[in-house]
Amino acid sequence: MDFCLEQRRLLLRDSIRDFVKKECASTFVREIDRQAEWPATLYEGLAELGYLGILFPEEYSGVGCDALDLALVAEELSCGCYALAVAYRQSIVLGGMSVALGGADDLKREVLPSVAEGKTTLTWALTERDISSDAGYITTVARPEGGGYVVNGTKMFIYGADRADHCTVIARTSGEPGDRQGITVLLVPLKGTPGISMRPLRKMGTWPVKAFELQLRDVAVPATRVLGTVDEGWSLVRGVLDLEYIASAASSVGISQRMVDDASAYVKQRVQFDTVIGKFQAVAHMVVDMLSDVELMRYMTYRAALMHAQGLPCTKEVALAKLYCSRSSERVGKNGVQVMGGYGYMAEFDMERNYRDSRREAFASGSSLELHGLVAKLMGL
Repeated sequence: MDFCLEQRRLLLRDSIRDFVKKECASTFVREIDRQAEWPATLYEGLAELGYLGILFPEEYSGVGCDALDLALVAEELSCGCYALAVAYRQSIVLGGMSVALGGADDLKREVLPSVAEGKTTLTWALTERDISSDAGYITTVARPEGGGYVVNGTKMFIYGADRADHCTVIARTSGEPGDRQGITVLLVPLKGTPGISMRPLRKMGTWPVKAFELQLRDVAVPATRVLGTVDEGWSLVRGVLDLEYIASAASSVGISQRMVDDASAYVKQRVQFDTVIGKFQAVAHMVVDMLSDVELMRYMTYRAALMHAQGLPCTKEVALAKLYCSRSSERVGKNGVQVMGGYGYMAEFDMERNYRDSRREAFASGSSLELHGLVAKLMGL
C-alpha cells in the first residue's frame, strides 16, 4: 500500500496542524483541562474553518472526505488537544455519521448543515451498565406508540451530553438480548425533552469533555427520527463504529506522537551528572522504542483507513488498529513519564495529562477485550 499522501490530503493535514499549533498552546490546553472546561473556542474555530463537515456529503454542507482524511484530522487534533479530538469524534463521527449514513433526506437537511456550522452538537449512546459495544445485548427498549416510539433505559459514559442538542440512542425494538436483530437507532432531542435526566460521572482524564449516565424514562421519539431501518440498526451501528475505530486509532497515534516529541525535547535539555540524559544509552533507547511504537501505530491506522476509503471490507483491520494503537499508546505514555521522572508526574507538564487521557482509548466505544473477541470471530476462531 502506498501511503504517500496526495496533495489534497497533505493540505488538509497541514492546515489542521497549523490550526493546532496556533490555537492549542500548552498553557491554554492545561488550563481548560484544570478547569474541566469544554473547548468551546477551539470547537468554534474548527467550524469556522469548515472542518466539522468534512465527512458529510456535499449536499448537506459537507465536503465528502473519506476515512483516511478523518484519520489525519483526528491524529493532528489529538496531538494538540486530545479533549478537542474527543469532542469532535463524539459529535461528528459517532453522532453526525449516524445521521449521514442512516437519516432520511429531510432529517439530514435539518441536522447536518447545522452540525457542520457548529450550531448543533450531537452525541452517541450505545454503552449500558453491563454492555459496552455489542449492541446485541442492550436492554434499552423503544416500544411503538402513537406513530412513534417511547424509549426507556439507562445509557452510560455519554461524553458531551451536557453540550449536545441530540443523542443517537441505540435501543431494542424487538427480539431478545443477545440477538442483533431487533436493534433500532433513534436520534433523540436532549434539551427540554421530558423524561431525560443526566448524572455526571467522575473520571480519570479528558476532563474538559464530561461524561454522564443518561436515563430515559418514557421519552417520546417521532418515527421521523429513526436512523436506518427499524429492527435492522446493527449494520448502521457497525458502519459508524468502523469509522470511530479509525478515529480512535488515529487519536492514539496523535497523542503518542506528542508524548514522543515532549520526551525527546526533555532528554535533550535535562542534565544529570554533568551530561544531558539523552546521551545515556538506556534513556535514548527508551525514546527510540517510543518512536518505533508510534510509527507502527501510524502504519496500521493508515492501512485500515485507506482500505475503508477504497470500499474494501475492513472491520478486522480497523479493530486491530484500535486494539494495537490503544495498547501501544499506554506503553508510550508509561515510558514518557518514566523518561521525565518526577516531572512526568507533574501537572505543569503535558506528559501527565496526555498519559491519563490516552488511557481512554483502551475502552472507549469498545474495550480491548471486546476487540479481541471481534477479531477472533472474524478469524473463525
